[in-house]
Amino acid sequence: MNKQKLTKTLSNGICEIIFMDEYSVESSIIGTRANRHLPEGVAMQHDKSGNNFDVFNVNTEQWENYSVNSVEDVEQLTGEGAKCNEKK
Repeated sequence: MNKQKLTKTLSNGICEIIFMDEYSVESSIIGTRANRHLPEGVAMQHDKSGNNFDVFNVNTEQWENYSVNSVEDVEQLTGEGAKCNEKK
């Protein structure tokens, strides 16, 4: 998955991100880059150039940084383009 597509998906709603951690163990987080899902007073993080991206972890309520190359899959759970909205 390329960085542009990943950040666009994260900006559409809340997503489950499955990635390989630094120990080659598959992990997942629930995260977003959508302003409407950020708590009041939390500012949008702007990605730096390179192969990393910032995502707001919904469970820990803090920004985290990951490598695009570590991402195995992304499933959009809410928002425009989410599979749960296709039959509505």
